[in-house]
Amino acid sequence: MIIFAPEAISDAKRLYEFLKPENPEAAMRAMAAIWNKLQLVECMPGLGYRTRSPLIRQIGVPFGKRGYIVRYTLRESDGALIVLRIWHGREARP
Repeated sequence: MIIFAPEAISDAKRLYEFLKPENPEAAMRAMAAIWNKLQLVECMPGLGYRTRSPLIRQIGVPFGKRGYIVRYTLRESDGALIVLRIWHGREARP
């Protein structure tokens, strides 16, 4: 199961709305690329690399020149993939 934290939902909306005015098709492809990568991570949760926090992992999603960065964690109770944040590769990350 893939669950988006509220911040990740806001991130996805912001990224989509950024691309949509110039290229609606690219906006849809970007969201599909992120979703497809998340489905892969759901099957292989160790695919991403560890961040400073041992409970949070991060994975790159190729798209264009820089792609996207997705941070996630796994819920211990049921193994659900919790998407925490999503950024474009050129954005500053908190």
